[in-house]
Amino acid sequence: MTKIRGNPNPRPSALPYTPKVRLPPPPPPPKPPRSKKGIYIASFLFIYATSTYTIYLYRTLLAPPDPSKPLPDQDTDLSSRYNETASTFDDNVSFLETTTGINRLRKKIVGQASGHVLEISCGTGRNCTYYDLGKVRSLVFVDQSAEMVEIAKRKWRLIHPNYPNATFLVQDAAKPLPRDVVPRGGFDTVVQTMGVCSCADPSGVLKRVGGYVKKKSDGEEGGKVLLVEHGRSGWKWVDWVLDRAAGRHAVVHGCWPNRDMGGVFGAAGLKVESVVKRGFGTVWGVVGTLGEGEEVKVGGADDGGVD
Repeated sequence: MTKIRGNPNPRPSALPYTPKVRLPPPPPPPKPPRSKKGIYIASFLFIYATSTYTIYLYRTLLAPPDPSKPLPDQDTDLSSRYNETASTFDDNVSFLETTTGINRLRKKIVGQASGHVLEISCGTGRNCTYYDLGKVRSLVFVDQSAEMVEIAKRKWRLIHPNYPNATFLVQDAAKPLPRDVVPRGGFDTVVQTMGVCSCADPSGVLKRVGGYVKKKSDGEEGGKVLLVEHGRSGWKWVDWVLDRAAGRHAVVHGCWPNRDMGGVFGAAGLKVESVVKRGFGTVWGVVGTLGEGEEVKVGGADDGGVD
């Protein structure tokens, strides 16, 4: 009789079917708390700038007047002050313009200049670093102060030694420019920063400058006017301080901090396209046109002008 031997490795019985269950992915780790460092820095800078500007106004307001320099009227020509302060002007205003955001506004507004550019009231050339020379064909700088124009010229040549198309003129912008510096058809851009405050007749100067701006024609835009100016803010307490400080400020700095910029621009026929304000509304960055400006005969390539 044959003996049946058992399988030493018996096959295990089949396990019951268990369906595979796909587990959901684990939740993402919680986001780290947002750093408030940026908020703290922005708050600090705002408080710092505000405090600096307030202290500046306070000191100007309370500064004792110099009896040898009587307080002038707003229509007084103060251009002689700039010859006296030219050598120290940059040192005196750099800190204030940096902390109050004026330099950033200069960069934003002046950087839009293109084509043939006229800058009036150029002073010591505080806009030299803000021009995009890739967009600028030529530049004419004008100011009444010979000392300031000389500083601006040296500064420009130091920063842009290889740029050939820059001209510097010592003259009143309200008077006709030499024909050989005015492009055919007019300037594409006119720039003025902190100049309205120092003109005896600011609206008249802007009207005269409007005559040099290229006029709008079929298929071609007219020239632009780029301004950075300071004046009344619309805040009563700020304007009160500006009014109290205006005379002393004019004697020291040669400009009026309390002029009504809106009124000046309106009287000049400026059509405002955009405006940015800083410093409690006292500093204006303006882009506009002066198409209604006083007509000025301009030169052309065939009669001594710039092509």
